[in-house]
Amino acid sequence: MSWLRIELTTDEQRIVLDERESHPCACVRRRRRALWLPHCGTKREPVAKILGVAYGTVQREVSASGSVELEALRKSGRESPPTSEFRRD
Repeated sequence: MSWLRIELTTDEQRIVLDERESHPCACVRRRRRALWLPHCGTKREPVAKILGVAYGTVQREVSASGSVELEALRKSGRESPPTSEFRRD
């Protein structure tokens, strides 16, 4: 089991702490938690169990955070139709 070393700056810590519980998008909240737990010293497998995701998902999200700014991780990458236009026939 490999160790994930994440070192967040003071500003990044503030953002992650603020958004890991309060961001309106569940995907972004999960990404923030996937960053915070390794920052606190938790290994990859327990992080995956805590978040209820696959081991590889944690690795991808942590790897993505190293190459992208936190602002880019706010986007869920999912588009959904407005609820007023969604109809089931």
